[in-house]
Amino acid sequence: MPHPCSPPVPTTGAWAEPDPAVRLARVREWTVLPDHASVNWHEPAAEEPAARLMALGVGAEAGIWSGTDGRRGSPFRRSGRRRWGCSRR
Repeated sequence: MPHPCSPPVPTTGAWAEPDPAVRLARVREWTVLPDHASVNWHEPAAEEPAARLMALGVGAEAGIWSGTDGRRGSPFRRSGRRRWGCSRR
């Protein structure tokens, strides 16, 4: 259970918008940026919103379902950053 004072975390999940192009367009429309947002890594075209979030300085929380391939092409790996911190406390 999140802390009651924690701000809500926006999602880029297919359950909120099934069309990957529309999901990415919605992320591009954000005018108030969160500290981080959830990206369901097992969903098609997850790389685009994750890369967009990182370009904006927004942390991407990777959601990976059990039994799916979380190792596929990653903008985290391509970014050149060697170290990623965990924002969970």
